[in-house]
Amino acid sequence: MKSIEKNDIDISKLFSWGSSLTLKNKHGDDVLTVYMRIIGDADVNRARVIALRKSAELREKLKTPGSDERVALLPSMKEIEKEKIIETMLFMTLKDLSSVAEKNLVLKYPQEPDSDATLEEQEEYQKQVDDWPNTLQTKISESLEKEVAIERKRLQQLSENKLKTEYEDLWINRLCEVEMYNSFQDICVVFGSYKDADYKRKLFNSIDDFQNLPTEVKEQLLDFYATLIIDIDELKK
Repeated sequence: MKSIEKNDIDISKLFSWGSSLTLKNKHGDDVLTVYMRIIGDADVNRARVIALRKSAELREKLKTPGSDERVALLPSMKEIEKEKIIETMLFMTLKDLSSVAEKNLVLKYPQEPDSDATLEEQEEYQKQVDDWPNTLQTKISESLEKEVAIERKRLQQLSENKLKTEYEDLWINRLCEVEMYNSFQDICVVFGSYKDADYKRKLFNSIDDFQNLPTEVKEQLLDFYATLIIDIDELKK
């Protein structure tokens, strides 16, 4: 019997999660079968580094006076009213304010009554448990309203120049976050796409190869990679 040599086993295949996708053109015709799998930790780290560099490049361009990116992507503040700026900033930071509101919230889960509690006490406890999701949401909303009011007051007290500086920084951060996320997703698809079912022959020679594809093709690939992520998350459960 042939012995199993160490090099005969490709352990990476045991942990890869992939499938195939048939790309379609704008007319709905099948044009190419792509084999795609979720990338490993090493490629994830590479993708993150490249995406961070892309984000940094965009940030530098957005901060450069007169650059095409600054003119095209940043909103004009010449005629915008102060209150409009403030409300826009509050909306853009709502997620962060929500996190602060939840962190600062002190709310205890209903305490189970003692074993000798009366029937009425047990009923009241059960009512509190049943109402807990609504109670929690109400308290979070109240806490968020307080955080929004505090931030609105802070912004109103800023000078016009300081307010516009913070407004611009907020926009730049948001645009760079989007750039980083989109770049990371693109690179994951590039690293995870193959021409063959054995995942040996890369589909793309470079990131530019992917980015130069028609939008409808890129969307098919990105959507399919996202389904692989969802599938493996469900598998882990």
